[in-house]
Amino acid sequence: MEPQNIALKIKGLAELIPRQDMEKFVFKMLLFAWGIIIILIAMKVFLGPRDYIKRRILNAATVVKKGSMEQADIAKYESVFSLVKYPEAIDVYSQKVTRDPFSEQKHEAETKDVVTSERDFVILSIERIPLPMVYKGYIELPDKIIGQVNWHEATKFVNHGSVIYEYKIERILKDRLIASDKNGARIEFNLNKPVLTDKLEAVLYDNVSLETYSVRLSSQLEGYKIVEITPNSVVLKNEGIETMLEKK
Repeated sequence: MEPQNIALKIKGLAELIPRQDMEKFVFKMLLFAWGIIIILIAMKVFLGPRDYIKRRILNAATVVKKGSMEQADIAKYESVFSLVKYPEAIDVYSQKVTRDPFSEQKHEAETKDVVTSERDFVILSIERIPLPMVYKGYIELPDKIIGQVNWHEATKFVNHGSVIYEYKIERILKDRLIASDKNGARIEFNLNKPVLTDKLEAVLYDNVSLETYSVRLSSQLEGYKIVEITPNSVVLKNEGIETMLEKK
């Protein structure tokens, strides 16, 4: 069909359509054409790199007969497989991957089973151990004073001559209580103040188990035995080897 005849047919068709409908029709056709253009541009953007890779593969590949592969042909096939696996140069990926993602977990698993010279114990504090009994108060009667003492968390009331566990109450005053232990040693308990002994207790933090431990002489700790505690150090023993931790 000649172009003139096509133009006449389009003109005749346009005269049949009302003017306002014609404007809507033209507007819709323009929108449709614009949509087609956007789709073509998007396909070129997203499919372009893929087509580029295909072209590189086709250019690199050669037809090789069975049993006739030479070193040069092997190099070509290796380049093809490398291109399929790594669209970019492999050096680019080597720079991006700086370490084995499992190396840290492997290191943790190895170090957790290995006991170092200190096993990462840290001394948090070393304090003198108080006696379990504290003079907490009194009740004043016309003829005597009754003492209130705490034995750990338990509250007890005592008179002159009372025996609480290994301590004998010798005298009760408003500001202090005097007792003697099983060896006859005199001990003075001031009101609301603990009596500190010469024995020491240490608080250790274990960086491996992330736990905090209160230990005394002869305590057992994660396979270690506490063999000595001084005001500034703790000595642990494991399998005959002694390790000294120093207070910082």
